[in-house]
Amino acid sequence: MFLGTTKRTVDEKGRLLLPKPFRGELAPSCVITKGQDGHLVIYSQDGWNQRAVEVREGYSRETASGRRFRRLMFFGAANQQSMDSQGRLMVASELREHAGIQCGGEVVVVGVDQEIEVWSAPAFQRHLKAAEYASADREER
Repeated sequence: MFLGTTKRTVDEKGRLLLPKPFRGELAPSCVITKGQDGHLVIYSQDGWNQRAVEVREGYSRETASGRRFRRLMFFGAANQQSMDSQGRLMVASELREHAGIQCGGEVVVVGVDQEIEVWSAPAFQRHLKAAEYASADREER
């Protein structure tokens, strides 16, 4: 299980140093793909296998939207990676572009149960603000 939030910097080569508590579950390999909210998602190999079953069952190849999601957001965007000896993952340029992550830029790494989310720091701040406004709006009603 992945828990907690931390800030990191993606180095000039596009590598992300993962928090130590996350590394054990991601060895020997993991999968990085696009998240639906403009972030990236990292799965352990077992977590990926479980999520792949859910996607196969929930996003039919028989519909245009199902094919599009499977192709553009999940399977087609996925990148299998192994950590280097220092606990870093290479984040492909296409994935960094999707999430607005710059080499040398700050990211927020969030453990969310069976997956890890990686956000550009500005996008994460916007996401937090939007959640605060939505929460305040619900309280007023």
